[in-house]
Amino acid sequence: MEITVSQQQARVPVTIFHIKGEINTETYEQLQKQAQQAMGAGVCYLLLDLAQVTYVSSYGIRAISQVFSWLRDSAQGDSAEGDSSRSQPSHRQFLGGRRCVDRYKWVS
Repeated sequence: MEITVSQQQARVPVTIFHIKGEINTETYEQLQKQAQQAMGAGVCYLLLDLAQVTYVSSYGIRAISQVFSWLRDSAQGDSAEGDSSRSQPSHRQFLGGRRCVDRYKWVS
Protein backbone atom coordinates (compact mmCIF):
# COMPACT_ATOMS: atom_id res chain seq x y z
CA MET A 1 0.00 0.00 0.00
CA GLU A 2 1.19 3.49 -0.81
CA ILE A 3 -0.19 6.63 0.81
CA THR A 4 0.54 10.04 -0.62
CA VAL A 5 -0.70 13.11 1.19
CA SER A 6 -1.91 16.36 -0.31
CA GLN A 7 -3.78 19.43 0.86
CA GLN A 8 -6.73 21.03 -0.87
CA GLN A 9 -8.30 24.30 0.08
CA ALA A 10 -12.08 24.06 0.17
CA ARG A 11 -14.08 26.14 2.61
CA VAL A 12 -11.48 24.76 5.03
CA PRO A 13 -8.08 23.13 4.39
CA VAL A 14 -8.54 19.40 3.75
CA THR A 15 -5.80 16.81 4.11
CA ILE A 16 -6.21 14.03 1.56
CA PHE A 17 -4.72 10.56 1.90
CA HIS A 18 -4.45 9.14 -1.64
CA ILE A 19 -4.25 5.41 -1.00
CA LYS A 20 -3.04 3.01 -3.68
CA GLY A 21 -3.01 -0.77 -3.43
CA GLU A 22 -4.53 -3.05 -0.82
CA ILE A 23 -5.55 -2.28 2.73
CA ASN A 24 -5.15 -5.65 4.40
CA THR A 25 -3.55 -7.47 7.34
CA GLU A 26 -0.08 -6.43 6.21
CA THR A 27 -0.84 -2.75 5.57
CA TYR A 28 -3.66 -1.59 7.85
CA GLU A 29 -1.28 -0.48 10.61
CA GLN A 30 0.46 1.87 8.17
CA LEU A 31 -2.86 3.66 7.56
CA GLN A 32 -3.56 3.91 11.28
CA LYS A 33 -0.07 5.17 12.06
CA GLN A 34 -0.15 7.81 9.34
CA ALA A 35 -3.59 9.00 10.47
CA GLN A 36 -2.37 9.28 14.07
CA GLN A 37 0.65 11.28 12.91
CA ALA A 38 -1.56 13.62 10.90
CA MET A 39 -3.92 14.15 13.83
CA GLY A 40 -0.93 14.79 16.08
CA ALA A 41 0.20 17.46 13.62
CA GLY A 42 -3.18 19.18 13.88
CA VAL A 43 -5.06 17.84 10.86
CA CYS A 44 -8.72 18.74 11.28
CA TYR A 45 -10.27 17.59 7.99
CA LEU A 46 -9.23 14.23 6.61
CA LEU A 47 -10.39 12.68 3.36
CA LEU A 48 -9.47 9.11 2.40
CA ASP A 49 -9.24 8.84 -1.40
CA LEU A 50 -9.88 5.13 -2.04
CA ALA A 51 -10.18 5.42 -5.83
CA GLN A 52 -6.99 3.40 -6.39
CA VAL A 53 -7.54 0.86 -3.63
CA THR A 54 -7.82 -2.58 -5.19
CA TYR A 55 -8.86 -4.55 -2.09
CA VAL A 56 -10.00 -3.85 1.48
CA SER A 57 -9.93 -6.75 3.94
CA SER A 58 -11.78 -6.83 7.23
CA TYR A 59 -8.59 -5.43 8.80
CA GLY A 60 -8.76 -2.54 6.34
CA ILE A 61 -12.38 -1.84 7.23
CA ARG A 62 -11.41 -1.99 10.90
CA ALA A 63 -8.56 0.48 10.31
CA ILE A 64 -10.85 2.96 8.52
CA SER A 65 -13.39 2.59 11.33
CA GLN A 66 -10.66 3.10 13.94
CA VAL A 67 -9.47 6.30 12.25
CA PHE A 68 -13.05 7.56 12.25
CA SER A 69 -13.39 6.72 15.96
CA TRP A 70 -10.20 8.59 16.86
CA LEU A 71 -11.37 11.62 14.94
CA ARG A 72 -14.85 11.43 16.43
CA ASP A 73 -13.43 11.19 19.94
CA SER A 74 -11.13 14.13 19.23
CA ALA A 75 -14.09 16.19 17.98
CA GLN A 76 -16.10 15.36 21.10
CA GLY A 77 -13.16 16.57 23.16
CA ASP A 78 -13.27 19.88 21.28
CA SER A 79 -16.98 20.31 21.95
CA ALA A 80 -16.44 19.55 25.63
CA GLU A 81 -13.96 22.42 25.80
CA GLY A 82 -16.74 24.77 24.70
CA ASP A 83 -14.64 27.43 22.99
CA SER A 84 -17.30 30.11 22.55
CA SER A 85 -14.83 32.46 20.86
CA ARG A 86 -15.19 30.60 17.56
CA SER A 87 -17.34 32.39 15.04
CA GLN A 88 -17.58 29.31 12.80
CA PRO A 89 -18.96 25.86 13.50
CA SER A 90 -16.56 23.24 14.81
CA HIS A 91 -13.72 22.43 12.43
CA ARG A 92 -14.39 18.71 12.78
CA GLN A 93 -17.28 17.43 10.72
CA PHE A 94 -18.70 14.21 9.27
CA LEU A 95 -21.80 14.37 7.11
CA GLY A 96 -22.90 17.54 8.85
CA GLY A 97 -22.14 16.26 12.35
CA ARG A 98 -19.24 17.11 14.62
CA ARG A 99 -16.54 14.77 13.36
CA CYS A 100 -13.11 15.15 11.80
CA VAL A 101 -13.96 13.35 8.59
CA ASP A 102 -15.78 14.83 5.62
CA ARG A 103 -17.27 12.86 2.77
CA TYR A 104 -16.85 14.30 -0.71
CA LYS A 105 -18.32 12.89 -3.91
CA TRP A 106 -15.50 14.13 -6.14
CA VAL A 107 -11.85 14.88 -5.55
CA SER A 108 -9.91 16.52 -8.33
